[in-house]
Amino acid sequence: MKTSALTKRPTALWTSATRSYWSKDEQQRIPNYPFWQTVPQYARAAIAVEGGELQLFSLGRYAAGVKPTTPAPADIQQVGTVTGVGDNITHMAAAKDYGGVADPINDLILFTDRANRRWGWVKLANTGETATTGSVLRTMEDSRVDPIMVTMADNYSTQGNVLTVADYAGASIANYRFGDMIYPDKSSGFCTQAGACPTYTYLGEFAGKLALPFKPTLVHSSNVP
Repeated sequence: MKTSALTKRPTALWTSATRSYWSKDEQQRIPNYPFWQTVPQYARAAIAVEGGELQLFSLGRYAAGVKPTTPAPADIQQVGTVTGVGDNITHMAAAKDYGGVADPINDLILFTDRANRRWGWVKLANTGETATTGSVLRTMEDSRVDPIMVTMADNYSTQGNVLTVADYAGASIANYRFGDMIYPDKSSGFCTQAGACPTYTYLGEFAGKLALPFKPTLVHSSNVP
């Protein structure tokens, strides 16, 4: 166990330790060849603190999968910061997909900035073996909602690129499209490729709201038949 003292109060936490790397083998097939190559995977975490700063941490051997390791508290180290994310980051979540980003689950953070009624993505980048930085890639906002958290639906089969926002003050959840709609059935001739069914505007598209008999603090969305 390791504890760390923060100079500012924490408001949200994100980690890639349990995301995506379920195969545990750290290998992938070399394109156009019947061989495999080693692909090291480095889990990390981020802590949002008051003032809109993300403090980035390496998790070291604490997320080594099935490989035999002996992790030590010293493995957990702060490796960087991201500033200017927002004024009140109330939630961070996995970005399950994003066009042009090869590994969004581990290289992007989907954040909620409640104070400014907006949400968006932070893109992480390694600047060295032990250093990481990042910047805000994109934001969306809607003055009609009180976003306390945002999550993304899965993009398997039908690619919807849909976010669901928990609107606390509005006692509802709202959906927003942020990218192309792509259906898997090519024979339908409907939304079968990127660009065929884009969002209504380049900023995104409101996709409906569901009123609730309570004020939501947590929401999960999925892609089901």
